[in-house]
Amino acid sequence: MYVSYILLISEVKAYMIDISCHCHGVVVEVAVVVVEEVAAAVIVEVVVAVMVIVEEVVVAVVVTVVEVVVIVVEQ
Repeated sequence: MYVSYILLISEVKAYMIDISCHCHGVVVEVAVVVVEEVAAAVIVEVVVAVMVIVEEVVVAVVVTVVEVVVIVVEQ
């Protein structure tokens, strides 16, 4: 009786460990997906921000060049 009780406990422990490992695996998978999603979102934000900055710089340069050309032509 005592031995069978110990065996039952060890089986339950093994089962619990199996469940916790499985759950842990799922949690890790979900965490990885979340991290990937966040990273992707951040990358998109950065790319958009950089594009906006580049666009503003290009516009500023073009405007400056046009102004200079106009001044030279007027001279």
